Amino acid sequence: PARMATPRTLAAMASPRLAAAMMSPVYVELAAMHPEMDIHVLADIARGVDQGLLSKREAVDMLDEIKVVAAVQEETEKALSQECTLYTSHAGGLRKQKEDCRRLRQMFDILRIRYNEVDIAENRWLRGRLSRDAGVDVLPLVFIGEDFVGTFDD
Repeated sequence: PARMATPRTLAAMASPRLAAAMMSPVYVELAAMHPEMDIHVLADIARGVDQGLLSKREAVDMLDEIKVVAAVQEETEKALSQECTLYTSHAGGLRKQKEDCRRLRQMFDILRIRYNEVDIAENRWLRGRLSRDAGVDVLPLVFIGEDFVGTFDD
């Protein structure tokens, strides 16, 4: 059976400075509260408490904030990795619609948002289905995965 790494076994494999920080009671306490946290971050914060630069409460608050920032970054990366689809039309029709499609592509390109573009000018069935799903009958339509996000005006 695999054994869990303890602070002592991890400290034995670390640099002397990191090992010393990991043996600190403050480090052990913080690591127990935030086991998912990077050992170097925990060691730096524990050193700050040990040196009197931070109170234990400030250290815990800092770790909580780091955890929130990491969660936000993870959700942002997850959202950005999902497939973004623009449903547009190359056909004439409404001048505003054609201009909105062009401007949305341009905006996505400038912001470096990856997208797939589907021209639905010739596909009335798909356009009808998308309009029903989105609840609007204008182009361009923006979807992330299966979820309707909005139109150019949104």
